[in-house]
Amino acid sequence: MIALKRFAEALPLLQRAAAADPMAVQPRCLTAQAQIELTRFKDALKAADEATRLAPELEWPHRLRSIALTGLGREREALQAAREAARIDPNGAYALYQLALRLWTGWRRREAREVVARLVRVAPEEASTYELLAWIALDQWRIKEGEEHARRALQIDPERAGAFGYLARALRWQRRGREAIDASYQAARLCPTSRYYRQDLVMSIQAYAVSGWAAIAALCLLAFKLIDHFQTPAFNQELQLVMLLALVLITGFGLYAWHEMRLRTLPPEVVAFYREEMKRSLTHPERQDP
Repeated sequence: MIALKRFAEALPLLQRAAAADPMAVQPRCLTAQAQIELTRFKDALKAADEATRLAPELEWPHRLRSIALTGLGREREALQAAREAARIDPNGAYALYQLALRLWTGWRRREAREVVARLVRVAPEEASTYELLAWIALDQWRIKEGEEHARRALQIDPERAGAFGYLARALRWQRRGREAIDASYQAARLCPTSRYYRQDLVMSIQAYAVSGWAAIAALCLLAFKLIDHFQTPAFNQELQLVMLLALVLITGFGLYAWHEMRLRTLPPEVVAFYREEMKRSLTHPERQDP
């Protein structure tokens, strides 16, 4: 189930496996992983804590604790857990990846660069290495470099949702709207339980759909100026109000029509995903851990 990304369905099976063997580490680690994918970080931390208590000598539980703690906003503890994971497995790509992330976001940039350099040495052909390099490049607004690293990660692993997410961001910042939507859609398709990737796709589509609104807004402003210019003492205030109201309605309809016209240039499955996500955000708010 985990391999198929059916995380919610996997949880009952994992819970039964953990209950059947109170000393089993793997079911608890997989439970933490599934809860992380479902953005249930509090539950993920509980499972990772149990795994860490059972096997403190393993890298995996500490890394999962770091990810869960990050999701809960407990950055200092997340960094400590990432350090412990990297101490246990100093040449492990996943441990170094998580440690570099925590150091970079914690503004320990010199140490983060050292960890990244070590990661490049020990895992030069890992997709996660280039995904991390893409994230760091984009964080420093080195947009073309970020795009190149993301594409390199996808050459190694074409099913890497994170790399598609970073590629989408790089393309969106370069105003390459259609390409950004394609990349965002692939990320959301590969990881449909991720609120982040779904929202990123919505952001890419909205950026594409509203492009060109500046011209409409300029025409609206010009019309307001014309109305103001032709005002005279004899100018009927009621007529002016009617004209302003009509202008607002026409502008609103024009913006909506433009938005719908732009959406029609996208593949039907992308538009369907977008409308479903907009509906979901209004009627079914996501569960969020405190």
